[in-house]
Amino acid sequence: MTNYALDNASAHGAAHLSGLTGLFDEFTCARIAESSRLHGARALEIGAGNGSVARWLADQVGPDGSVIAVDIDVSHIPPHERLTVSQLDLLEEPLPDGPFDIIHGRCVMTHLPNRATLLPALCERLAPGGTIIVEDFDPFGVDRAAHLLQAPAAPAGVAELWHRYVHLRQELFHESGTASRFITRIPQLLLEAGFGDVQATTWCRSWRGGEPGSWHARATLEQFRPRLVERGFPDDAVDVLVRALEDPDFYSAGRPLCSVSGRAPS
Repeated sequence: MTNYALDNASAHGAAHLSGLTGLFDEFTCARIAESSRLHGARALEIGAGNGSVARWLADQVGPDGSVIAVDIDVSHIPPHERLTVSQLDLLEEPLPDGPFDIIHGRCVMTHLPNRATLLPALCERLAPGGTIIVEDFDPFGVDRAAHLLQAPAAPAGVAELWHRYVHLRQELFHESGTASRFITRIPQLLLEAGFGDVQATTWCRSWRGGEPGSWHARATLEQFRPRLVERGFPDDAVDVLVRALEDPDFYSAGRPLCSVSGRAPS
């Protein structure tokens, strides 16, 4: 079992997912479009979250295509005529059979303790020539994520608090079973499996307080609050950061996302 600290069913779950959508959907959808033939495709979205990418796929595949979206919590996913939503525990239950022309997952694989067996199982469900795209935060981007391009003038010390929090957040994810470096292993694993067109792209954009990046950051911060306090990060310091994340003078350098794609043998 995973001890993953974040819960999409919490009071902060919707904001967390909306933040991911606002931060990364433009990049993710461009990566899928450049890597895959979409019209008429059969697609699988794992860890679908609020369904934003799955619903975009459903629009793109057209009436001859289909999309299956799976997650352990599907309450945030609106319906779509070409989208089948399935509540699925990726730790305990088998994947849909396929075959699929496109398989995509974002910010899910690194948190699953069965990641090393799940990746081959996903690859086996690809149609010949099908594309898999796995995305997750770049583990080498922690220093960038901890850096502020600008901090609010008051209160003093926001930049230092943010830097301390981001590094502590990384430790807490690690303690919860997140293998942040797994995304860096995927290109080699795909190449060893005989995949072609293997590419790894890292993307990042700065964001200000009040923007989607801040929604994601605040939701994560609030869900981690009890564990932060246990680790000596004061509750009032969390409050300072929560307020700062609403201030447009809070200007984050951003958190890089790594996107790995590969094409199954024909």
